[in-house]
Amino acid sequence: MANITRFDPRGDYFGELVDDLFKGFLVRPFSLEGRASAGLGQLPRAKVDVAEKNGAYLVTAELPGVKKQDLDVQVRGDTLRIQGKKTIAYDETASVHRRERAAGQFDRTVTLPDEIDSAKVAADFRDGVLTLRLPRAESAKPRTVAIN
Repeated sequence: MANITRFDPRGDYFGELVDDLFKGFLVRPFSLEGRASAGLGQLPRAKVDVAEKNGAYLVTAELPGVKKQDLDVQVRGDTLRIQGKKTIAYDETASVHRRERAAGQFDRTVTLPDEIDSAKVAADFRDGVLTLRLPRAESAKPRTVAIN
């Protein structure tokens, strides 16, 4: 018997490709996962997870092969921007049979549901994974109003 599952366009690879196509339509070349954009030195979009815990957003980004000194993280209002570059040192004396690893620059912007207190942001980078703790700004936290 065949199992039938409902197609969920959120969280699937195809949906992300379609989103990426229309966001950059006629602006930049379309790229497939794992390939540099038409050889222009642009890496595929960094994958991120966003969760919320104890009044802060926890963002985890996969950045394999990127060095800590090549990363730039900025927070402005409710927007997180992660920029950087990945470099690869090749042995130029070797005879190359295949070269699939991409190198170049990347830029990922994530809009969060609330404004962030940029003074309290904490970042950790280990084994190619960037982990950010982004506390919500006091103005974005809900307040209890006393009724007279």
